[in-house]
Amino acid sequence: MKKALSIVLTVCVLLIGIPCFTYAYSSSPKINLDEFIDDITEIEEKHDNSEMLFSTMMFKNGSEFYYIDGEDFLLSDNNGEIVDAMVNNNDLRIPYKAVKLYSNGYIEKEYVDEKDLNELGFEVEFNEDTAILSKPLQTNRLIVKSKRDINELDSVDIAEGYNDLHIIQFDDEESTENALNYYNSLNYIEYAEPDLIMSIELLEIKNLMVGII
Repeated sequence: MKKALSIVLTVCVLLIGIPCFTYAYSSSPKINLDEFIDDITEIEEKHDNSEMLFSTMMFKNGSEFYYIDGEDFLLSDNNGEIVDAMVNNNDLRIPYKAVKLYSNGYIEKEYVDEKDLNELGFEVEFNEDTAILSKPLQTNRLIVKSKRDINELDSVDIAEGYNDLHIIQFDDEESTENALNYYNSLNYIEYAEPDLIMSIELLEIKNLMVGII
């Protein structure tokens, strides 16, 4: 599988103001950019399992292949027989084993639908006969921008002190989601977003942008 990397590895893009990509006034940095990047890298090395992270999975109706960040894999049932994905009418039916490695928890089913996938922590987007799966909270990490100090809640790690950015690591997706809702309820938080996973192709685009900044 192609390696997947998170947004915070392209810090320079963050510094121009994710999610709206506009320059904004910030308080004076407490640490320099190199120190901030070092702190972020240390958090990722401690908490990320890159083999378990992905940007998107794609399933197409009638196809025996599915795709994880552009790389193709064969769909098979529990007996190893090749099967086709079923995607139609804003629903789908796929073998659970195709997503089992990336699931939150376990389900006693050979095939899963959209409701099952939601319960397992996936978001599903439909585009005609194609279903695209993602897991926005899979890094258990948030990117928060605030000029004020923030409540770290039940986080397990944090990098902060540069351009009002706070990169906050949590232990599980439930804690991450609760924290995201909390931060977005505060009027002094400029934004709070999950640290999303990008495929290597998107990373290359980000690197080009960083080279221009």
